[in-house]
Amino acid sequence: MPKQKKTPSFEDLLDQLEQTVEKMESDQLPLQEALETYQEGIALSQRLNSMLDEAEQKIEFLSKQKDPDTEPASQKEGLA
Repeated sequence: MPKQKKTPSFEDLLDQLEQTVEKMESDQLPLQEALETYQEGIALSQRLNSMLDEAEQKIEFLSKQKDPDTEPASQKEGLA
């Protein structure tokens, strides 16, 4: 059975980005490798931003839903 690739979590990607930044800050990279590392950092940053946008949309959606268990009693009884 072929191995399925696990989608990296937000935290895993953030760790990768932090490592990329540390690598860039080391001042030990040749120009070409620095450019490639920079591109990797940009790609990671875009993926992280996308994941944050998705999470924000889910939170907004859930916040807009009416949940009878979380409504104040005055609204449940029609007293509002």
